[in-house]
Amino acid sequence: MCSTIYPDVQYFETHGGAGRILFKDGIEEDGSALIAAKNPKHIKCVIMEKDDEKRQKIKRIITD
Repeated sequence: MCSTIYPDVQYFETHGGAGRILFKDGIEEDGSALIAAKNPKHIKCVIMEKDDEKRQKIKRIITD
C-alpha cells in the first residue's frame, strides 16, 4: 500500500520466517516478507531472521 503512495518507501521485516505460511487447510501463501520483496515497485526490503535454516529458505525463494 505505501509503495503506491511513497516512491522511496523502505520495508523492514524483523521476523522473516521461512517466507511462506502454511495454513491448516493445506493452502500455502507468501508471508509479509515475500509480499514486500516481490512488490512490482521494487521497494527496498530488509528482511531479518535469526534461524539459519529459515533464513536460507527465504533467501532461496527470493533469488529464484
